[in-house]
Amino acid sequence: MSDLSTCTMKKVSLIIPIYNRIAITKDGLTALFENFLRLEKSLQNAYSVIVVDDGSTDGSSEMIKEDFPQVHVLHGDGNLWWSGAINVGSKYAIEILNAEYILLWNDDIYMHDAYFKNLADLLRDDDLNNIYGSYIYEYPNETKLWATGGYFNNIVGIRKTHRNTRNDYNNQWFTGMGTVIPSTIVKKMNYWDSINFPQYHGDIDFTLRAFESGVKLISRPDLVIWNKVEFSSFIAKKTWTDYIKSLKIIQSRYNIKKEALFLRKHTLTPLWIIYFSFRQAKYLISFLKNRYSKPAV
Repeated sequence: MSDLSTCTMKKVSLIIPIYNRIAITKDGLTALFENFLRLEKSLQNAYSVIVVDDGSTDGSSEMIKEDFPQVHVLHGDGNLWWSGAINVGSKYAIEILNAEYILLWNDDIYMHDAYFKNLADLLRDDDLNNIYGSYIYEYPNETKLWATGGYFNNIVGIRKTHRNTRNDYNNQWFTGMGTVIPSTIVKKMNYWDSINFPQYHGDIDFTLRAFESGVKLISRPDLVIWNKVEFSSFIAKKTWTDYIKSLKIIQSRYNIKKEALFLRKHTLTPLWIIYFSFRQAKYLISFLKNRYSKPAV
């Protein structure tokens, strides 16, 4: 085994966007720093944590400064959304902290005990030409894989999430959690598109653009995290008002305008319209089933 104390560790900055989830944020940061404490001092110093608080009013920033003074807290006015927050945090990491890698993180992530040790081992001899993705499991189910990467068909726009262990080297996109990106690639791709994809599609658009430029996207089974996926999007429940709202608001992955823009941008033919229509119909059917289903007796 290599002597880590004699190696120059790569600098990694975790970027965590937050907004009015003080209890979840505190739990997530507690788990994160408990994990850091398991590392050798040289490894601990390789990691920095940047929280971008996009206008929280619940005292999140104050709590972080009090309980986690080692965290770099940056602020938005409520209009950054996900992509804007990642841009603000990444620019600070690269320009101020001289980070060599950006690690996209959420405040509701829990990680395997060896996550950051394994990541340091991986990056020690890395050539800065690849993007790495984590194996994401559904919390609290320890064995149910939620994502290991994804495939995109640029003819018709079909997007598929990999949920198995057979596609580690066959990824065209990664989600925005547990994704490790060299700073050189972040700058090459001109950061995240916060104008067209402020919330959903921003993560996929970035990694898909990187893939299209020749960057390899590699899933790593030794980088294991768990995520509370139930908080990931606004989805219509029972009312038509919610359904119409979910087609228009930024915090919904079913936003018609953003979905169409993404597909038009990344597909080579107009066939994306067929897939787009299919997805919208499938979502409508799901909503109708939920709306008119009889409650369990």
